[in-house]
Amino acid sequence: MYDSVMAEGSEDGNGGGSAGSIPDFVAQCYYRYGLLVATHSKKVILLAIVSFYIICTPLWYLPLPGYLPQNFITPLHNYTVPAAAPEGGIRLDPSPTPTPLWYQGPPKAYIQQIVVRAGVVGWKEGLVLSDVYRGPLSTVFHLAQTISDYQLAQNHSCSFGSECLLIEEVVKKYASEAGVVLPHYNCLMLSPADLWERNINTFLHDPHVLSTVDSLM
Repeated sequence: MYDSVMAEGSEDGNGGGSAGSIPDFVAQCYYRYGLLVATHSKKVILLAIVSFYIICTPLWYLPLPGYLPQNFITPLHNYTVPAAAPEGGIRLDPSPTPTPLWYQGPPKAYIQQIVVRAGVVGWKEGLVLSDVYRGPLSTVFHLAQTISDYQLAQNHSCSFGSECLLIEEVVKKYASEAGVVLPHYNCLMLSPADLWERNINTFLHDPHVLSTVDSLM
């Protein structure tokens, strides 16, 4: 009887010691941390401030809600390609001209925008409002075909299809609304002719030209 009581008491004592070791260890860690902060309070505060500014450095160049897109126009003459950015980052050294931070290195792509100004001169009897738009819009079909068939005179292997940005299928959230109009598995070329699948016969036989244009608005 005495032996069994002593065995149970020893087991309870060992169990209590192992259970209390983790809280004691955590308490010791907090005590040492508090002692370190209290002893070197100025250094710890300075280290915290410096670490905060270093971590928040990328946020300085993050546009806030309501900011307008930044435009930067390069000169047409005497243009030079800006120096390339260092690998894995951007160059932050001062520049002789006020250029944006993202304007570094040669351009990755070019966006060519062609604006056609057309109109109907002389109003004849029998014309309706849709004819005013049908006449100028008919010129975009020839222009789209000319751009698609473009080739360099010196090198016929360099064509529009070999240099354009090839895209795959339309994003799913736009597939139902504008999936038929937006290009997919082809060059990224947007044209009003896409509303009629670049088929001029479909365009000429469309009785509601304005409704077709407004379908994407």
